[in-house]
Amino acid sequence: MNFPSFHFLVAYATISIEVPNTSIELKKTDIEVKCLVNDTSLKKIVSLHLKRSDQYVVSKRAGGSENWQDKELAKRGEVNVSLTNVLSSYLILTIPKSKVATKDMGTYRCELSADGRNGLFILQKSDQIFIDITGKDSIFLIS
Repeated sequence: MNFPSFHFLVAYATISIEVPNTSIELKKTDIEVKCLVNDTSLKKIVSLHLKRSDQYVVSKRAGGSENWQDKELAKRGEVNVSLTNVLSSYLILTIPKSKVATKDMGTYRCELSADGRNGLFILQKSDQIFIDITGKDSIFLIS
């Protein structure tokens, strides 16, 4: 019996994560997480994903729209994604300071899947960055 042959290569492309401010103060600091791709060895980006504490938050597949896995965050956050150019593709998550919550604290990481110019399928993960959140969420008491 013949099985199809697949080739996978890890840590070949260039995907990075940038977080301008990792110390967030509730209601005073926006959260911005950038997944950036820049690699001439890529032929086409298949998908780009953002994870928080090993849970998928938001992703985009080539030719598709953004897919929020964290439905609650979709109501508070904004995402800007472009997968059109292998030299400047990105996924940027922004949570405005007025909508930041303590549950946004965690370890963030980007994941890339792409087709390489050499015919190999590429899977890569960025470094991880921990976002710390200080302050208290507002609690309203109704009497």
